[in-house]
Amino acid sequence: PVRPSIGSAPFSTELVIDHSDNEWTSNCDSNYLLYPVHVSMSFLFSPTLASALYLLLLKFINRDYLSSWNLIDGVGTDVALTAEENQSLEWLGSVNGDSHPDAHACRLKLNSFMTDSPVTVPWDLTSQMVQYTQKVFRVSAVCRLVKSDELQLLEQCVLTPDDPRSGYPKQPKYTLYQLALVFNRRHYMHAMLHGEAEAECTLPPRSYATSWTELIDLSVLEAEPSWWSPMTVEYGAPASMSGVSVLDVAHQFINNGEDTEGGTLRLGFLFFYELLSGTKKCTIAGRDDKRSMARLLSPMVSELAQAAAEAGTGQSAAPLASLLTILVSVPELWDQLPRYKDRRKTPQPTINGMGSEEEPVSPLDDLFTTLMPVVMDNLQTIFTTLTARQERNRTTAANLLPEPSRTIAVRREAEREWVVPGLTDYGCSERRFPDGVDGAHFGEPGLSLSPQDLAPFTSLVLEGCIPGLAELSQELSRDVMGLDPVPDTLPFDISKHPQAQSGVAKAMQDRVAADVALFSTVENSRPLVRCPFIDEAVTTLEEAVIFKPPANRHRSQQARDKCGEALNGLLTALEAQRTCDAAYVDKALP
Repeated sequence: PVRPSIGSAPFSTELVIDHSDNEWTSNCDSNYLLYPVHVSMSFLFSPTLASALYLLLLKFINRDYLSSWNLIDGVGTDVALTAEENQSLEWLGSVNGDSHPDAHACRLKLNSFMTDSPVTVPWDLTSQMVQYTQKVFRVSAVCRLVKSDELQLLEQCVLTPDDPRSGYPKQPKYTLYQLALVFNRRHYMHAMLHGEAEAECTLPPRSYATSWTELIDLSVLEAEPSWWSPMTVEYGAPASMSGVSVLDVAHQFINNGEDTEGGTLRLGFLFFYELLSGTKKCTIAGRDDKRSMARLLSPMVSELAQAAAEAGTGQSAAPLASLLTILVSVPELWDQLPRYKDRRKTPQPTINGMGSEEEPVSPLDDLFTTLMPVVMDNLQTIFTTLTARQERNRTTAANLLPEPSRTIAVRREAEREWVVPGLTDYGCSERRFPDGVDGAHFGEPGLSLSPQDLAPFTSLVLEGCIPGLAELSQELSRDVMGLDPVPDTLPFDISKHPQAQSGVAKAMQDRVAADVALFSTVENSRPLVRCPFIDEAVTTLEEAVIFKPPANRHRSQQARDKCGEALNGLLTALEAQRTCDAAYVDKALP
């Protein structure tokens, strides 16, 4: 089965069966699978493990995560898989690109059920747990992992770079951030299940992609006069930016990069200069943030120019990178910057550093001829500002920031199991009844029920139709009736058997033992209802049979008459109530 990629429907659920796959067919014991249909016509039965795995494969590729979640309950095993079963399991890996939160949950549940099986699932457990941890609040209620099962899986994941499975330091398989996520989730779940108030946590080290804040380049101050003469730049920035266009420019910088000569995006130094000098507007959320935008994007450009200059290429860009470093780092210069103007007869994106016979005017020459004197006149300000910044950079982040906490408070997560659809065991301890029923609401006043009519449903249901029902019955405990308590342990022990050592088998034993203990608690605390007049009559009859004097025979006859009278009254009241209930039902459901 294949789910083809459809460009117009990226979340398609269409399936195509490849009947030409001879290798698949050769691994199958039969060319078809027969699934019995439940009498309700609502679902299929999977008679074999191979049929269950194949049906799971179809449902999972079809993005039916709820059905897949339920089917996984039937594929748990602790033995090796056949070729047919294994190929269905392996083919689940063909849709590893499905990143739906419920898809990660289904994969992890299958991991849990295959823990004791000598097979390997076609995905990486740690990577799936990272995705599940990040999306756990988006996982459907029906697909939430049981906390104990999740903790068991977390203990099998790679948690630190010291684990040989992580591949560190030569070929790391996971980022330090991903390892920190799994590490913290594992300790948090352990603390939650054990009732601890705090959980251990770790923080991934912050990565520094550039040394922009430490870069102080004053080489432009020592450059030859007219150092811009041999330069050629490309410039074609929009007149102004706002909203989405600002994000689009930032996106292009991040993904495509740019140098100071505008070789990639036709922006470069002149784009930043117009932002800093105030010539170009950049509106974000109704506020002009042109200079903030320049400071945000300038490290990307300047770092590229710096690397290019050090590599011996693009030497002409080095003075521009140095000048951009000064202009961005010294806010005191911004209001003194001369405006950039293009006075050419025919403006073109390509701008030369000096004029030519065809175009004697050069915007670059005009700009730098007026800009450099401004820079030289503010040398003291530049040195003071850059020196202060360099001094700040010498103070490490560890001294500026407080030491991060290594523990986190454990808060009880909101339970979501209550919204999971399923059959109830009707074991509720109380039920709230309405304050009567208004028959007029249904168009039939005769259907009205008062609170007194409903009151018996909160205790003895028949008390409303049988006067003195409480006297006719009596609740007695098991010990009063001479009955032994129901045992709370299994009458056998198979824990030492070799076939009972797997994780699946141990979990099944634990569930059965818990069910037996719960059944014992319920049964031993439940009172048994007896009819005193019947017990009295039986006792009197037994005495009459043993002693046989006339007085005892007379007493036994009286006991039988009293018991018969009570039973006849009970039957009469029940018949009358049945007739009344039938009439009510006929009226309510004509």
